[in-house]
Amino acid sequence: MKAKIGGIAAAVFSAAAMTLYFLTAAAHAATGDPVKNTAATEQLETWSRALKDRNPGSAYASLSTLASAKKPGTLNQRAALALGYYDFSKGNYAKARVWLDKAEGDPLLEDYILYWRAETDRALKHDPQAIAGLKRLRHDFPDSVMTEQALASLGESALASSQPQEILDAIAAYSQTETKPDLLFMRARAYEAAGQFQNAAKDYLTVAYKFPTSSPSHEAASKADFLRGKLGADFPAVPLDTRISRAEALYASKEWYQTREAYIDILSQLTGADRDRANLRIAQCRVALGAPMSALTDLTL
Repeated sequence: MKAKIGGIAAAVFSAAAMTLYFLTAAAHAATGDPVKNTAATEQLETWSRALKDRNPGSAYASLSTLASAKKPGTLNQRAALALGYYDFSKGNYAKARVWLDKAEGDPLLEDYILYWRAETDRALKHDPQAIAGLKRLRHDFPDSVMTEQALASLGESALASSQPQEILDAIAAYSQTETKPDLLFMRARAYEAAGQFQNAAKDYLTVAYKFPTSSPSHEAASKADFLRGKLGADFPAVPLDTRISRAEALYASKEWYQTREAYIDILSQLTGADRDRANLRIAQCRVALGAPMSALTDLTL
């Protein structure tokens, strides 16, 4: 049940449009959550929605009163979470941190609170605190839907603090790493920061060739080329068939510049039909990038 609620919330978080209204509505719709569908809950939802209005001052004040109650409960914690996210979204990080501290202990949303508190610490340049919070999230909530976001944030804070081993250890403990190009790219960056250049090159190449259309693939390819100069003969070899497959995947996704460069890079190693196809793809990409049609019609294969 929590996974279902978490999936809804994670989607809203990633769109940067979460308010406590959505979390509370999901929570009291599920069995087992101590917050029931009461008038107080509905009022909390109304105030949380109102934070998105042009003039949210009244709602903010009402939520502040609730969140600051002397005898805190789940409603108070969720009011604090709403205020914490609101202030975070407005760049009021110190205020957000205070509210997120008050939100701690919510029986259903604790992993989200830990995550956003760590994000607030990162925004405040308090990377050691962020690392500690994110490690706690991974330890206490190993199956949280916030896992990949938490690992990404942990990686950024670890690298900013010159502690690459922190993220290497955390990624090693996550069973899905090998299927996640963003995490592989983060691991490569950590290996590079730790001076483990061969391991870094392997991960950069995996991202570039196994996941050629992923968001970090182009930067991974560039970083791999940089490490080629450092490693020389120790640089991991990439089979020609794998390089052709990457070029074709880029072509299929209409990434014309990257496709052209990928084929130009391997052209001298190709013969026969493979070479003809490479020349054709290069010409097609040139036209797609603005060259005259003659670049294609004048091509001799």
